[in-house]
Amino acid sequence: MKKLISIFLLLSFIMSMLASCAGNGTGTNDNSGTSKNPDSTADPGKTSTVPGTELDPLPEDLTSLDYGNRKFYVLCRSGEGDMVGKNDFLSEELTNNPVEDAIYNRTQIVNETLNIDIQAVKMTQANIETEITRVISSGDSTYDLVESKEWRIVRFIGQGYMYNLLDDDIDSFLDIENPWWSQEWIDQAILGKDALYFITGAPALTLYKLIYVMFYNKDFGERNKIEDLYKIVDDGKWTIDYVSELVSSLYNSLNGDDIRDNEDQYGLVTTADIDTDPFWSSCDMTVFARDEDGWFEFSDADIEKVQTVFEKLFKLLHNNPGTWVSEASDIMTEKEIMFASGNSLLASLHLRFAEYEKLRNMQDEYGILPIPKYDEKQKEYYSYVHDQYSVYFIPSTATDPEMTSAVLEMMAYENYKNVLPVYYDLVLKGRYANDPQSRQMLDRITSNIKMDSAWIYGQVLLGPCERLIRDPLREKKQEFSSILAELKGKLKTYLKVFRSDMEKLGEG
Repeated sequence: MKKLISIFLLLSFIMSMLASCAGNGTGTNDNSGTSKNPDSTADPGKTSTVPGTELDPLPEDLTSLDYGNRKFYVLCRSGEGDMVGKNDFLSEELTNNPVEDAIYNRTQIVNETLNIDIQAVKMTQANIETEITRVISSGDSTYDLVESKEWRIVRFIGQGYMYNLLDDDIDSFLDIENPWWSQEWIDQAILGKDALYFITGAPALTLYKLIYVMFYNKDFGERNKIEDLYKIVDDGKWTIDYVSELVSSLYNSLNGDDIRDNEDQYGLVTTADIDTDPFWSSCDMTVFARDEDGWFEFSDADIEKVQTVFEKLFKLLHNNPGTWVSEASDIMTEKEIMFASGNSLLASLHLRFAEYEKLRNMQDEYGILPIPKYDEKQKEYYSYVHDQYSVYFIPSTATDPEMTSAVLEMMAYENYKNVLPVYYDLVLKGRYANDPQSRQMLDRITSNIKMDSAWIYGQVLLGPCERLIRDPLREKKQEFSSILAELKGKLKTYLKVFRSDMEKLGEG
């Protein structure tokens, strides 16, 4: 029964996340981009997105393809030195790990249906980048598909390394409007009105594992007579200001030496580095808008809000006695250990930590909460995904991009149908399966992911978002206005150059 409940929840979460989250925004700016299909009316011919229902089968013109047992080479992440990249897309053998085995079985279904032989060529991220450069420059057609970290591979987008996935010889099978592709991400990633060079969605487990959440120690809350934080979220009061006030009185020197260290009690364990990134999404901010041709341009509509968020975070991180700001060499592990010890109310971590031994064996009961929003006037809670999630592209030397589109579409469909339910069940197993409130929070968190184009293309544009907030917070610099003024001028130039380079690429 628990597994059935988890699968039902997964379908609800995935369908909401991948198919609907683009239409859930309620911010003041409408910078969502240009969808391939701007009409939001449901198409009766499309796959059903009613939670708990069976998926419609893929079209027969795809499933009846026969590629004569052709080898299909995928260049993908090995996981070595990687946050979560191991077997994110391909598992080559049964391992008794339920998720990896589901991936393996999915691959066999695709192999048998299309009569192909999928071969994984696994490398570190750095070697993937070197290999792709070699392949394109030499005209090597070995690889049919590439999986990569989004924030790393985007640097190559203007170099002609990738097929446009909206070209007619590709989108005959690859249907980006299907719910197994992340619709909100696609809306933000499309360049102009008709160019998309990489894609993400159901094939990328990292897209779910790397969602930022607040882990919430419920027993700690009861011991310290803290009101029900689930109710605070439901009432729309879960804001940066609320969290700042909440944690300020929760510091306690447990060893009695009056020296603040990682063995003491805190209200919040976090960092002044990557953990500040989620607030860009949770506070519904952007520095981009779209012009009439669908291209990005600088917008200062949210600048005052960005500065206010910076000031609020500075106080929370650097002036609040109840906050522990990790500066350990492995900040994620330190936060995990501190939270699992039961000595903090909140910890900002990826959703993936729910799978890990320390939290699964934690003595206290915990749940999950969204990252705090800007203020009570903001209607929705928005979630952020760490930018090391996987994306997929077809290298420009691939000999049969149409075949790749067929394989990729079926991979995504089968992941959506058979892999993600197993992963979600693993995350829910034990604690969440018996905690309806956490399940409710998980649905809220995953159905409102906000993927800003300024983050997707940040590495091309010198990282405008993180440079605005993360860098000065980490360095404890309060001269925000000067940082903004310097970046604003540069960013306008970078955007013009980026557009020019991409338009030239499209003409080539």
